[in-house]
Amino acid sequence: MPHTSLTATIHQSYNKSAFPIIRGIVTPVVTPLLDREKLDLASLERLTNRLIDGGVSALFLLGTTGEFAAMSHELRREFVRATMQLVQDRIPVFTGISDTSLVESLHLAHCAADAGVAACVVTAPYYYRPNPVLMGDYLCELASASPLPLILYNMPENTGVNFDLETVKRIIDHPKFIGIKDSGGDLDYFAKLCNLAMVRHNFSVLMGPDSLLGKAMTLGAAGGVNSGSNLYPEIFVGLYNAYQQGDTAAMTRFQTKIELLNRIYAVPQKSLGVPCGLKAALALLGVCGEYMIPPYRSVCEQERTAIRELIEQLGLN
Repeated sequence: MPHTSLTATIHQSYNKSAFPIIRGIVTPVVTPLLDREKLDLASLERLTNRLIDGGVSALFLLGTTGEFAAMSHELRREFVRATMQLVQDRIPVFTGISDTSLVESLHLAHCAADAGVAACVVTAPYYYRPNPVLMGDYLCELASASPLPLILYNMPENTGVNFDLETVKRIIDHPKFIGIKDSGGDLDYFAKLCNLAMVRHNFSVLMGPDSLLGKAMTLGAAGGVNSGSNLYPEIFVGLYNAYQQGDTAAMTRFQTKIELLNRIYAVPQKSLGVPCGLKAALALLGVCGEYMIPPYRSVCEQERTAIRELIEQLGLN
């Protein structure tokens, strides 16, 4: 499917040497795997082309949807290098560098820079959960030492930390930070992030949860980092473009599709719902396999049947 005009402009103007300004739909890419130590390169190529052809503005590797926390450091590096070879500068690529170790985060940042990645994404350093002052100090130290610009990733459900607004102010004041992805699901907090970001034209606030994308854009979001775009990128790109064009009827149609797609995440009962459901759906479409790194598991047959019914309702084949 050809790109829409808005995302095509982003793709045509992309220059990897420029400081990226993030707009549109960013896909947090699932990681196609053969086993816990080996990438499925053929599936990765199919998925990469599917996303670019679907019109997304950028790819985000090694996020929650990509199972980064269960991956070895070497597998993370391999995934970054392999994806960059497939993308071939067609769109920007961001990669997560989150870790409990500042040194490991910087090692991955340098690997990403060598591979041609546009920016890195970082959560709070989970486990120790530093107080706001130490958190700000940590993030500023990381940014100053990073070879690439950074995007902050607020994921309180997994890290146990919700970035307070004073910390976010410090981040916005640091020129190396170019945006924040918020997956907390609190629209009041998100609106405050958007207000804080107004002081910089090149600092983007992005919505994580798929179902909140439309509401987020009315609050000032620059776009979304939406897991469901792995499966059906066109509906997320469509919603973004419909908002830019003021087409509320189209927004409603795309929102209905997104809410149906989100039901896939609730199907897996004994695994990580979002990546597990997405991998099962992508497997049914012949894009990639279902394998997930332990301690997570793939869906059972009953769950697979339920997901098949949902993708048929979405009109995917």
